Amino acid sequence: MQELTYEIPFERLSKLGRTMGRRAFRGMWLLRWGLFTGYLAALVALSFYADAIDRWFNAQGMPSGSLLTFLTVTAIVLIVTLRLRKRQKQEIKARANFDLSIRLNKTETGIHIETDEIGYILKWRGINQMLLEPDGVVISHGGLFFLVPNLAFSNMADRNAFIRDVYAQLGDEAKARSEDEIRPVLDGTVS
Repeated sequence: MQELTYEIPFERLSKLGRTMGRRAFRGMWLLRWGLFTGYLAALVALSFYADAIDRWFNAQGMPSGSLLTFLTVTAIVLIVTLRLRKRQKQEIKARANFDLSIRLNKTETGIHIETDEIGYILKWRGINQMLLEPDGVVISHGGLFFLVPNLAFSNMADRNAFIRDVYAQLGDEAKARSEDEIRPVLDGTVS
């Protein structure tokens, strides 16, 4: 077994997220930039030919042709953007199985979250914040968010006990960030 020790600055991780997103989903990236470039070109063309467009539409008995053209082009771009977003979600779903059962274990060192394909260990000092959602508890480390659904617990009392147990392990800064969100659970005023 090989063990490596290294550090990666935040700036490098930010750049890595951008470059890997472009490389891993290259087709989607090219389509988005093509759409953006086409939209800008259409706006520039519309600004140069607005008078001619208005004259043509007026000849057809329709006022404000350039405005109508702008709204049509914008609507088309919005529709294509929504379809591209749907396609990207499909691509992401095709790369990983998001329907696997998740196992969560609390240990003395932190929270272990795993499936048959991947696992995470969140050490207590690495948990930055706890948040509540209507359907569960969110545990955060930086930009990673882990949802533990209410359905994972046998009842809300167990969920609230879990929240109190995790909160007790958090550092002072994480407790301060989490305080407003989970205070009702800590005080016992929410069931």
